[in-house]
Amino acid sequence: RCVLIDFSATWCGPCVECMPHVQGIADKCKARGLVTLIATDEPMEVFEPFAQKKKLTLPVALEVSREAQKAFGVFSWPTAMLIGADGNPAPVDEGFKRA
Repeated sequence: RCVLIDFSATWCGPCVECMPHVQGIADKCKARGLVTLIATDEPMEVFEPFAQKKKLTLPVALEVSREAQKAFGVFSWPTAMLIGADGNPAPVDEGFKRA
């Protein structure tokens, strides 16, 4: 299985704009085995009301430390990280880019 981790937060404007798109990717690719989650540095009491308002149903890793972010090579928000079936991470997109 592959895992897509979206490092995002409610305090980040581009993150807020991206999260519904990540939810859409998760919904489309779940049947093919993609596991998707959001990783945020925020506590539940901040993120949960936001997720409910935006109708996000993805699992969320809360209060992700700076050390954990750096371990994944995350230095800007949002960053999407794909971890392949072999367990190796590869950066997908750092920052918000419009096509």
